[in-house]
Amino acid sequence: MTTRFDTEAKTWDRGRRVEVAMTFANCIKAHVPLNATQRLLDYGCGTGLVAYQFIQEVAQITGMDSSEKMLESFLEKAESYPVKAVKHDMMQNDLPAAVFEVVVSSMAMHHIQDTARFFQQVQQTLTTGGYFAVADLDKEDGTFHDKGNEGVWHFGFERQAMCELLVQSGFQLVHFEYFFHIEKNNKHYQIFAAIAQKVA
Repeated sequence: MTTRFDTEAKTWDRGRRVEVAMTFANCIKAHVPLNATQRLLDYGCGTGLVAYQFIQEVAQITGMDSSEKMLESFLEKAESYPVKAVKHDMMQNDLPAAVFEVVVSSMAMHHIQDTARFFQQVQQTLTTGGYFAVADLDKEDGTFHDKGNEGVWHFGFERQAMCELLVQSGFQLVHFEYFFHIEKNNKHYQIFAAIAQKVA
């Protein structure tokens, strides 16, 4: 089935999306110790706006997404870089165990039906001591998406509930901040970054 993300893949990299990705990546770099031996997973990678910010910092990058067209755009940027693209549906397939040292996910979580499962799967795919960095909307009233809410399972997330779920899923919170603010349609929306470390 062709989704909105398949349709918009070719024109995705513009405006605010680029700003959010770069700002989130800088936040990660400030709070996660990166090195040239690490394997990084970008879950819900889209065209790789976040993932490719780390191409000089880590050994290998894997992008996972449910949209084939997004993954095609992701791979078009690869050139000679060591990247992989994997089509994945969080609600149907498990992530491989203990494969990555870093997992990042930007503005994808509100499209995943079961947030608890997502966190559990990320915890599973990280090596011990690995880092998880997630960015998404603060709680909103359902008006953020201009083209409707098809495929949107959550109208943002409350800070306390998000932090508690991370702890319940086997993480220790390292950093939390609201790093991007959006004004549109006479309303104010915030995007948060939560960075956590696998403790077990």
